[in-house]
Amino acid sequence: WYNYNINEEDFNYMCDTFPGMNFIIVPLRIDALFPNSLEGDYSTINQSYLDALDNWVSWCKSRKVMLCFSNHCWGQGIDGQNDPYPDDLFTNPERLTGIKEFFKFLAKRYINESILIGFDVVNEVMYQFPNLTVSEWKDFQESKTGCTNYCILR
Repeated sequence: WYNYNINEEDFNYMCDTFPGMNFIIVPLRIDALFPNSLEGDYSTINQSYLDALDNWVSWCKSRKVMLCFSNHCWGQGIDGQNDPYPDDLFTNPERLTGIKEFFKFLAKRYINESILIGFDVVNEVMYQFPNLTVSEWKDFQESKTGCTNYCILR
């Protein structure tokens, strides 16, 4: 999703074009931050991608634009294709570990950034899984990610 070659000039152009903009969602990919996630390696970081995320935080602070990082798709790698949410997202332990490690890393890194107002753990999950019950979603949020503070809009 997110092309991390966007630069500050692009960001400023967007802010100048939409002067009332005060919120932005930046779609992220787990495999873009952790390039070796297929092997279960969450210690190898793609520094270019991380620098790009740091830039988003910095740019948003300078323009007073609130920021939400969204796990918008799993990305390339796990299935060899751009698969927004694989069918086994809620049952595959490796995928659940990937989600946990991804957001633990981001939460620790940006804990003191007040401009970052949220993390979207799994974007539009009800759309991707129309038969998922609210109870199953709560179970996923609480037991799989440790998240107990969420809002479900259906």
